[in-house]
Parts: sequence; C-alpha cells; structure tokens
Amino acid sequence: MSDDQSSKSVKRNSLRHSELALTGIQCLLVISWCFWGCAQTVQPSKPVMAVKEWVCDPEADERLKAGDLEAGIERHFSFLKNNPVNGLTLYHIGYAYGRQGDFDKEVEYYEKAIRAGYQKDGLFFNLGMVYGELQEYEKAVDAFQRGLVVNPKYSDHYFGLGLLYHKTEDLIQAESFLLKAIGLNPKNLDARLFLSEIYVAQSKREKALEQVRQILAIDPEHPVAREYLKQLEEP
Repeated sequence: MSDDQSSKSVKRNSLRHSELALTGIQCLLVISWCFWGCAQTVQPSKPVMAVKEWVCDPEADERLKAGDLEAGIERHFSFLKNNPVNGLTLYHIGYAYGRQGDFDKEVEYYEKAIRAGYQKDGLFFNLGMVYGELQEYEKAVDAFQRGLVVNPKYSDHYFGLGLLYHKTEDLIQAESFLLKAIGLNPKNLDARLFLSEIYVAQSKREKALEQVRQILAIDPEHPVAREYLKQLEEP
C-alpha cells in the first residue's frame, strides 16, 4: 500500500456526539499503524524538490504494531543513529510517544520529521490534533494550514480546523471548515456530526436533521446518529 493510500486510511473510532471535544480525540486518529509500512514515498511541500523514498526498520515497526512501545522506540532510535534525518523514522517515534501520552515529545518528533522533508497528510493532521491536545490552538491551526499547502484537497485538514474552531466556540468558522471537509469527502461522518451539533446550537434544527439523515443514508447502523436523530425528532 502506498503512503498516499495510508494517509487516507487513517480512521477515527466512533465518537460520542454529546462529548465531542479535542481532548482525547488525537489518540483515536493515529491507530492505523498497520497502514504505514516501511518503504514510503514523500511528496514535498515544494514541487521543485525531488521525490524521496523513506525506508524504516521493519522490526522496529513490528514492535510498535505489537504494542511494545518501549522496545519499538529504542529500536527506532538505534536505526536513527545511522539515518539521523530519516523523516519516516522520526514520524514513527513521534507516534510512539503519542501512544504513551507524551504529547510534547510527539510534537517534537513530528516537527523533526517535517523538517527532514517527510511531509504527508497524516503527519500534518496528527500534528494539528496533538497541538489541540496541548491547547496550543494557534499552532494547531498552523499545522493544518501547512498540511493544506502540501495538499489543499485533503478533507481531514478542513475537518481538523472545524474541530478547533468548534472547540473555541467560533461556530461560523467551524461551520465553514466542516462544510469544506464534507464537500471534499461526503462520507466524512464525523464532520457531519459536528456540523449537526453546530446547527443545533444555532437553532437550525432542520439543517441538523439533514446532516444526521445523510449520515444514516451512508451508514444506516451508525449508533450515534441513530440516537441523535431520535433526540432531534422529539417534539
């Protein structure tokens, strides 16, 4: 699987609609480790830069996939000794620290990976989300915007911006970015859930119902949407 495919395969667990907030979401967004692989191709932010192939230590990746974070981190650092600017390895180290709840180090190594030239959608997205965890909202916005420079058509960067503005209660901005996310990816069900919540806050019940029904048209068994629809349809 190519890295472009892996970035787009980042999946979010079902989120409880009544408790949607940035805190805790970031850890749900980085669990698709199995899609990363070991040989990746980077698309730099500047088209004039050469395409570069990144190779990570397969055994180090296997340790992380197995949940042995300490061993995985140690092995990645050993690999890094001979490959000090390997952006993919730096990304994986940041991911592992995030799994441990060390968000400061997660940010540190994500930023190092970007400086090394590893500039993938999933990396910028996770970086924005972890800055949100740290309540560094300006840096979170900047991370998503840097991601949009690399790929202006990546839905989840707009989704991330929508989350941030929702968190800071700027509902107009949040609505705008969530609509952009849905426009690029109509199956972004979490974006539709957030948008429905915004419409409820704005007393736009019919618009909220429309979004929830769209979710159920895509996923008829979606538990959060089914419950939320009942609430919205109550007199």
